[in-house]
Amino acid sequence: MPYRGKEVLYFMGMAGIESSCCGPGGCAFIKVPGYIRAWKKGRNGAGRPVSEVERIEAQEMQKEIRILLREKHPAFTQVEFL
Repeated sequence: MPYRGKEVLYFMGMAGIESSCCGPGGCAFIKVPGYIRAWKKGRNGAGRPVSEVERIEAQEMQKEIRILLREKHPAFTQVEFL
């Protein structure tokens, strides 16, 4: 996702929970590793692509990105910066 001239790397996930007494439930979440510094820069030992990422530590930027992600994906209310 573009943000202030940089690209933010994030991934989305969903988990479903089945309960015999209360019915099904679940959650939807977004994890944000950070800004993409180098996309698919190399490969790991298993031959998978590896990218270089810069953590987003500034609280104000995290807040702005969190708002943008929730607007873009309203069902995903949990946003965590790694």
